[in-house]
Amino acid sequence: MKKLILLAFLLAAGATFGKHPEFSHDITGTVKPWTNENFPDLSEKDGEFSFAVIPDRTGRPRKGVFEGAMKKINMLRPAFAVSIGDLVEGSPLKATTSAPIEAQWKSVRKMTESLKMPFFYCVGNHDINRNTKNNTKRFTISRNAWIKNFGEQTYYSFVYRNVLFMVMNSKEDGDTSFSPEPFSAAQQKWALETLKKHPDVRWTFVFMHHPKFHHKSFSAIEQELRKRNYTVFSGDWHRYTRFRRYGRNYYVVATCGGVVPEVGKTAIPSPRGPEYGEMDHIVWITMTKNGPETANILLDGIVPDDVVTQDKCKVPVRRELDIK
Repeated sequence: MKKLILLAFLLAAGATFGKHPEFSHDITGTVKPWTNENFPDLSEKDGEFSFAVIPDRTGRPRKGVFEGAMKKINMLRPAFAVSIGDLVEGSPLKATTSAPIEAQWKSVRKMTESLKMPFFYCVGNHDINRNTKNNTKRFTISRNAWIKNFGEQTYYSFVYRNVLFMVMNSKEDGDTSFSPEPFSAAQQKWALETLKKHPDVRWTFVFMHHPKFHHKSFSAIEQELRKRNYTVFSGDWHRYTRFRRYGRNYYVVATCGGVVPEVGKTAIPSPRGPEYGEMDHIVWITMTKNGPETANILLDGIVPDDVVTQDKCKVPVRRELDIK
């Protein structure tokens, strides 16, 4: 009875509630000045969250782009960010010590550690340089730099809100056999064991630098993945493309300051736009209770709230309203 009296009082006061428990309004009539009340439920109780995927930075990185991206991610406040690799240029060909690549990692870490949320690293072919018969020393130097900065494991997994994240190493995982296959036997075993260890997660995300999910060494992993809901992210091409395999989305992301793909033998000065798959962007994933919703956010489209102020405006302000 008390509840009915309270409800009648609220309705009389104009405090009605829509379909979302956290939405209220003061419109008393049946016609309302909005389209619907189907608010997306992003409450923590349903385990929903957003995270960002960060594309390539390498190949003569364009100054200021990656640094700016870190500031913009802080504005958007995802739960965390995941790289798909290639954040440093790598150890120079003739380097005899790890000093050059250590300096590169120091610079990158200063940027990534400015984030107010976790940033997860993924190995790319610049981060740990390819192991070639003519230059094993370069591989060793860059791998040791990775180990010093991020530990022994170059592939790993984590679970967040019952979602599994697998960060893989698509070439440089210590394989000294110079096999054309991107995933070593040890990494394949780890991946299969990881999937079997987490059979009941609500979604699985896989990250790898190279889009080598079509290779033989990934086939057993992919067959195991097909038993669940999953999404794959990769990079390396510096040009965005979405593929569909077995009814799932596989993404190759573009750039976050990296060199724009070449036409002929000349690099393009700047990305030509999304229709070419060329864009500086982050991928924004909102993990809902029904699965992930994915969108690309162009870095040029994210601007701070003080982009124009009364003291910083290229055209006259209509009226000065600041009070000092």
